[in-house]
Amino acid sequence: MANYLGCIAAYLDGDTYRIDSPAMSDAMAQKLKGELTDDFYLLSELHEIYRRLFPDADRGLLNSYSITNLGFRIYSNYVVSGKYHSAVEYFRHILLDQDIVDISVFKKSLLSTVTFCSQLYKLREEMEIVEFAPQRYIQIRKLNQAGIGKEDLRGFCEDVAEYVSDGEFFTVFSLQKAGFAHKLDEYGFDDWFYASILAENKDMFSYQRMGGTRLFRKGHEEVRLAGLIEVILYNQDSLSMDIYDLADYLWSEYQIKCSAWKLIDTARENEMYYDSISEKIFVDYDAYFENI
Repeated sequence: MANYLGCIAAYLDGDTYRIDSPAMSDAMAQKLKGELTDDFYLLSELHEIYRRLFPDADRGLLNSYSITNLGFRIYSNYVVSGKYHSAVEYFRHILLDQDIVDISVFKKSLLSTVTFCSQLYKLREEMEIVEFAPQRYIQIRKLNQAGIGKEDLRGFCEDVAEYVSDGEFFTVFSLQKAGFAHKLDEYGFDDWFYASILAENKDMFSYQRMGGTRLFRKGHEEVRLAGLIEVILYNQDSLSMDIYDLADYLWSEYQIKCSAWKLIDTARENEMYYDSISEKIFVDYDAYFENI
């Protein structure tokens, strides 16, 4: 194909070569090309730009042939600049090119692309990038410069797994409050960084984002707010807790922000019991009945 079909590559539409596409004039192509300064566009965005520039022109002129001639590779619902051999190469480039990457500045349409998401998850799992703040990533090569290698990140997970019990709920905050310390602490990262490392170790931990943080559990059991609340209630002599005291406890012990209404809904959706008169959550109705 490289030797013999390069001259007709512009006519490739999926798996078919088409020569029935109407040609766009050079003047139109140059004007459109001047507007396309990004390396990524949804096809719908491309058509919107075309209609804005040429409101009275034949919409059929913007087709696979003309888009390829504009210097883009066409995928299911988006295009990527032809200077990249594939969409994967482009997505890896924007994720790995800089030492610090803030993906919140990327187009929302790009962030929702399946191939982009799969590459993001893969690079996180391979510890090539670590999320140190929401949607902000640091390169492993930058961490290497600071003396942190992948073996240190794995070692952190192993040390946490050794510190907590099977099935135990915890957050990075609760770990530190309980006295857990690690050599990575000296680098002064926020809790989000350490939580991101743990979140990628699915063999050791399960987790769920809630209340502005990540709640973890050692093992593979499902992480649910209801499960944590039940553990807290079972540790109370009365098997109950004032709804506002419970919200304060979740914050002070785990740094989980949770409103009273959220706690009430959680209790009612599970096997716990909420008494609106005393404003207490009981571990179950039997515990409530014994207290009245």
